[in-house]
Order: sequence, then structure tokens, then C-alpha cells
Amino acid sequence: MSRPIFAVGLVVALGAAAEIIPGAEYFRIFSPPAPASGESPSEPAPDAAPDLSEGETELKQSSVSRQAMATPEEGASVQRARGPIGGHEALEKIEDEAPPVPLLDPTGKSLDNFFQALASTQRKEKGAITRIAHFGDSIVVSDYVSGTLRRNFQKQFGDAGHGYMLVANAWPAYFHNDVFRFATAGFRVSRIVGPTTKDGFYGLGGVTFRAYSGVRATYGTAEKGKFGRNVSHFTLSYLARPHGGQFEVLIDGKKQERIDTRADQKQVVRKKFSMIDGEHKLELVVKKGESRFFGIVLERDEPGVVYDALGVQGARIRFLDKQEDEHFAEELKWRNPNLLVFQFGANESGDGYAY
Repeated sequence: MSRPIFAVGLVVALGAAAEIIPGAEYFRIFSPPAPASGESPSEPAPDAAPDLSEGETELKQSSVSRQAMATPEEGASVQRARGPIGGHEALEKIEDEAPPVPLLDPTGKSLDNFFQALASTQRKEKGAITRIAHFGDSIVVSDYVSGTLRRNFQKQFGDAGHGYMLVANAWPAYFHNDVFRFATAGFRVSRIVGPTTKDGFYGLGGVTFRAYSGVRATYGTAEKGKFGRNVSHFTLSYLARPHGGQFEVLIDGKKQERIDTRADQKQVVRKKFSMIDGEHKLELVVKKGESRFFGIVLERDEPGVVYDALGVQGARIRFLDKQEDEHFAEELKWRNPNLLVFQFGANESGDGYAY
């Protein structure tokens, strides 16, 4: 595994400054821009309070995403944290101490790996795929910043696929640009922001889904626009375990196989389905028992950039520690990102610990 690079979300600091500087309303990212003259301002709802109890929530509505690019009118508006969220008693205070890993590299070479990967990608070397993993809160959940960055990178360096996304909408605001996504009601979800799961297995995206017979979901290439129109392979991430259920996988409407998730020991399985590069859809249908899923990846066998948008609504960066350590390390090793981006701070600013 190449050494991942850690990048601090500078956009968070700039966005925070825009919140308080007069005349900078149109540069705000945590609250909607100021309305034009004559318009009535809309007040966004704050992020939901974290529920750190153990359990799961059933997704009551089916969801479909097929737009080429989300807008605040089509998706949920960017949400702004206001005041203490969940109360101080529900949150651990962060003591003033040096971080275990410094954010600044004194050698000045911390981005070398990333730029070398991009250079190889730009030269169209065989297998030269640059991967970026972008962790964040609500603004990444709706793929606003990450969607724009994905398009810009892929326009300049090539499209190697959409990357990782959750198997269903863990929140109503969850959205990904330039892909087709559909999921029926009935998925049961546990998240690092709650309700939590006992074993700490949440996959790369901080969310795990349980599904029973009849629940289904479909993922595929975008139906319009210039981006996300091709895929060479899907990789489905799920959990094999004792008493696991069974599900079927269909590609472009044709049954591929029936997968039994029973295993003697708990283990994450990443099942790859390859096809000729082009427009395709993968459908999973739960047929028997309970199956447990994490996410699905769309990639291509072409030099280019893959941009994983890993947003968790209501998240604080410390909630990433809800993941079981070895499991999360294996997830990062699997995706092998050349650049890690952490974009947090909006929700922390309302917790009373940002001092």
C-alpha cells in the first residue's frame, strides 16, 4: 500500500470565515448564500442530533437518484450547525494534547506521492489510476464539493470511475452525482453517528445496512450528461458471517449469481463483477434471510481519477473512531487512496468544544 497523504480541509476554514465577514455572503458553504433582492430567505434545518445508542433505523421510503448534478433545489439544502447539538453530556471533551500524527510534514514532501500518481495518470500509463478518499459531513453527503472536484479532476486527468458509494440512502440528503442509484424501502441502517452497531463494522463510508427478503437496489452509469457514462466493473462490499442470508446479483437485467453470505467467521467480502466498458446497471435482490452490506464501487480499467465521496450527516471527525480499528484499516488498505481529505468542523463548531 502506498503511503496515504492527509490533507486538511482548507475549504472549511475559508467557509467559516465567510460566515462572519460582511459582504462575503456569496462565498458561504455552511449556510445558503444571501437571497437576491426581493427573495425571502430560507432557513435550513440543523443537522440531526447524534444518537449514539446501539441499534438500527429502518429506511421507510424508496429512493432514486438520476440527476446529472445535484443542486440545493433538487437535493437537501446545505445544512448549518447552530448551537450545541445533542448536548455536551452526549459528547466527549477533547483534551488539549498533541495529535498522534502531525498534520504538517516537516520534510515538505507530504504531497509527493499524490502528485507523482497524478503525473502517471496524466501520461496515461497503463494502470495509472489516482484515488482520492474525501471524508466529511453534510456537504459531502450531498456530493456538493466532492462532486465538483470529481468532475474537475476527471475532466483534466481522465475518468477511471465514480468510486465508492453507500448501498442505500442512509439519510434523505444522501446524493451522488453522475450515477444512477435506486433502493427500495426496508433497508435497516446503523451509522457511526447512530444508531450504532455493536461490532464497529461500518465499511469505508461509516454506514452498514441490513436487508431481508424482497429488498433490492440498483446502481449504474449516469443516463445523461458527460460524466459517469461508463463502467468496467462493480465491486460490492458485504459481510459474510454465521447465519448470513442470500442475495442475487443481476447485470443489465440478467442474473449473474446467487450469493450465500453464510460463513464460519465474520469477514468482509468484496465481490467484483467485470464487463466490457460501457453503460451498465447492477441490481442486488435479497432472497433469503438477512444480508448485511456496506457499499458498492464503480470503476473503469482506464487511466484516470477515482473520487470516493464519504460523507456522514451530523459527523464530527472524532466519530471516525467508532469504527473497529482493524476493520477500518483494511477498508483504507483496500481502496489504497493516494490522497485522504478530511473536511469537518461545521458540526464541531456547535458542540462547545471549538476553543
